[in-house]
Amino acid sequence: MNRINYRNIEPLNEKEFENIVATFASEGTTAAVARDGVASTTYLLEPRVWIREVIDAGKKDFHYAQFCIQTTVRKGSRDAVFIKRKKMLSGSAWQTNITPGSGDNVNYTPLDNNQGIEVTPTWKNYAVKVGYDVIQQNAVNYVTQARDELTYHAGDEVDLNVVDTLSGATLASSSVFGTQMIFAGSATESSELGAGDVFSVDMIAEARRKLESSNCRYWSAGTGEALSSDKKNPWKNKLDFTLIIAPEQQEQLRTSSQFVNVSEYGSANIIRGVADAEIGDYLGVRVLTSNNTVSQASGGDGPDESTTATDTNTCMMFKAKKHAGLAFLKKPTLHVVDDPQTLAVDLILEQAYESAMIHDDSLVHINVAQI
Repeated sequence: MNRINYRNIEPLNEKEFENIVATFASEGTTAAVARDGVASTTYLLEPRVWIREVIDAGKKDFHYAQFCIQTTVRKGSRDAVFIKRKKMLSGSAWQTNITPGSGDNVNYTPLDNNQGIEVTPTWKNYAVKVGYDVIQQNAVNYVTQARDELTYHAGDEVDLNVVDTLSGATLASSSVFGTQMIFAGSATESSELGAGDVFSVDMIAEARRKLESSNCRYWSAGTGEALSSDKKNPWKNKLDFTLIIAPEQQEQLRTSSQFVNVSEYGSANIIRGVADAEIGDYLGVRVLTSNNTVSQASGGDGPDESTTATDTNTCMMFKAKKHAGLAFLKKPTLHVVDDPQTLAVDLILEQAYESAMIHDDSLVHINVAQI
């Protein structure tokens, strides 16, 4: 599976100051900003040693963007259009047969089941200004740290853009197929989720069934789940059904004997890939963890726009590269500019992108309490 490599940017020349910091401040990184805010003194004959390696902060994994179908808008164009076949033509869409020898012409059926999804990328630009004095008189190598900060932020922004798109997918209704939902416990809407209505392995099987079935179900607040009159696409799992959860659900799965018991399910992939946040392969579904998974504090608006009564997560199961598209007008590019007039070096990262839903019915929202 292809992943976007957000570190694939133009390398800095060593003489271009190895610069920039973890601030995204318009006023730039000055010596006062870079030296830490706490003053300290020492005796001249009691030198101190600075540990020059910066102890890094925690970083999130970006998984939502990597499973989208991706394209790059050609130079000279502004928009991208993803073309999808909404559904295979149903039996009722086909024109009736004729009897041979009747003298009637064969009835023709129009192919009207294609649809274009227009995506217009928007520019997302970030910049850092680093003073010459910072580079000259600091124990920290701000170059490497700055490059890391900008590329990390660029990747995070793209991933969150995709999360917003998936969160805003068109939900199934009584007469229109779309994204289906699952609620933990006995809840029928987000406001009914309570402490203890947490994620369970049975939800993986339920979400897979919702993707594979041509039946589409929707929720009526306070009354439960009902069958839509509109049939959906019967998606097949070709080892591309993917579930992304939050760390809270990861804990719940790791403490479930049903999930971790490899011998029971005959899969050696249950606990593979821990290093890159892939915690398992359960019932043929890849399971990954991401801190960008939708989180809503108690009292906020849930995915169904009802007010949550506890802290919740909305996990996402989807058929990869069918559910959403990501279009780049400009892949992340780093520019380093020496600016002697301001006695500083400017580092500018530019990118232009946008995501969009393609097949809403290839996505399932799983709404659960965090704990």
